[in-house]
Amino acid sequence: MAEQNQPPSAPTEALRNDALAICRTAGWSPRCIGTEQFEIGVSEIYEELRCLQRVYCVDIAEELIECCKNHQQWSPLFEDVEARIALFRGETQRAESIWTEMLNHSSEILRSIADKALRSLDVKRKSGEQLIADVLQALDRNQTKRADAMLYEALLKAKDLEDEQLGGAFEARAMSRPTSVHWPWNQDLLVNHCVLELLDQQLLAWEDHVA
Repeated sequence: MAEQNQPPSAPTEALRNDALAICRTAGWSPRCIGTEQFEIGVSEIYEELRCLQRVYCVDIAEELIECCKNHQQWSPLFEDVEARIALFRGETQRAESIWTEMLNHSSEILRSIADKALRSLDVKRKSGEQLIADVLQALDRNQTKRADAMLYEALLKAKDLEDEQLGGAFEARAMSRPTSVHWPWNQDLLVNHCVLELLDQQLLAWEDHVA
């Protein structure tokens, strides 16, 4: 909770004003910033970031984090927020890198947060859940080549080509492809065609490399 014993410093007041301006511009009603429920500055902004995280408003969260950087006011907890934003955007390796670095932090709380996040990510990877999430995010951002690269890598590592999660990822990619109006509407056929086309693209790439 915020302490009312002394007035805020000019730098923290400036940070709050800019943070409120970001929220107003984005049409977001602050739940924490400026409410006096939390200490002015990075503390109230971190609490706001947690609220934004619950509703997946990553763009506003990124702007608030950038605002703190510009004001040179920072909390190590923001690193966890950045990792979760990266994960939401399908940048799994970046998220993993941030959490791995956090394991070396002097704060036991931050190390615990990072360890828990990495364990959760490992579970999602093994189940295939993370692959589907990453592919969907890549397709949503029109990064089809990136989605194909992830699918090809997953295909090579797959021990069971009938795996439900792997099939779901390929299904998402297949459904994103444009098809002719005369193309027979068969979901399995679309998925199989997607797999074959992906392998064909890789073979052509190898041939070009050898040539």
